[in-house]
Amino acid sequence: MKHVAVALLRPVGISVCLASAGIGMALSPALAQDDAAESSPTSETHVFLEYSQAELDKAYDQRAWVSNVGEFIQGWVSRSEEARTRFERQTFRYGPSEREVLDLFAADQSDAPTLMFIHGGAWRAGSKEAYSLLADAFVPYGANVLVLNFDNIPDARLPDMAEQVRRAIVWTHENAAALGLDAEQLYITGHSSGGHLAGVMLTTDWAEHGLPMDALKGGMPVSGMFDLEPVMLSARSEYVDLDEAEEAALSPMRHLHEVRAPITLAYGGEETPEFQRHSRDFHEALAQSPYAEALLFLPELNHFEMMDSLADPDGDVAKAAREMMGLADD
Repeated sequence: MKHVAVALLRPVGISVCLASAGIGMALSPALAQDDAAESSPTSETHVFLEYSQAELDKAYDQRAWVSNVGEFIQGWVSRSEEARTRFERQTFRYGPSEREVLDLFAADQSDAPTLMFIHGGAWRAGSKEAYSLLADAFVPYGANVLVLNFDNIPDARLPDMAEQVRRAIVWTHENAAALGLDAEQLYITGHSSGGHLAGVMLTTDWAEHGLPMDALKGGMPVSGMFDLEPVMLSARSEYVDLDEAEEAALSPMRHLHEVRAPITLAYGGEETPEFQRHSRDFHEALAQSPYAEALLFLPELNHFEMMDSLADPDGDVAKAAREMMGLADD
């Protein structure tokens, strides 16, 4: 396989919208310690790497690391409401269930690339209504934005959620002309559990779904998870019900042979050590293929500030996504 040079991008002047509104990050004092301390051996039994059960559970619980999660989410909702007053939104149904709909924010250019977004929420929360704010970072720069909606746990199981997202991609590809989109310029991104699902989409055999293998021309999972073994050993297994075959099927790290598009991975230095490890390990695995594009590491950002950076026109994550789509900033 071809070996490629790996670009490690360093941030310069990170701009985070919520920070300007007085919304910052606060770590619990007990958790304000470096990664080495978090992963150091204890007298307890190690359930994964050097994690005890309590440590592993904490490593997959973002709310234990950021105290004001609700403020971040409410900020996204408020900014999305405001964005919908400035950008035209069209809503389309792509599947049979009530939540299988997507919002299109269209750019003026007829040849614009399209960025499809998969929201996070630990697979059990979130909806498209909180993510219209992405239009600000992409539509004025010449990209269409599609914000996907789908069922969450417990209304659907994780394999069903993945199939819904695949159905949205198939529907968009097949109806691109009617929507005014270019089927040859579909890209995907997602944050947190949506970053996991973006990874699943980028390791999907699209020929099995009637599409070209390169139906997606590029992807950027943000703060995602890419092998579900440690996830299913954590407390998340209490609500994510998977058998071994499903765990394997939904682990992008185990399907690298299906990748047909360049992948940029992004994560923050203030995220949990496990979320950081997932992006590093996936990028390292991709480095053995032609598809490792870049590893974007923003050392000062926490998990929720990474979403801000994707939605901020001046954010490093948004800039990387636009570069992925071939859109140069003026």
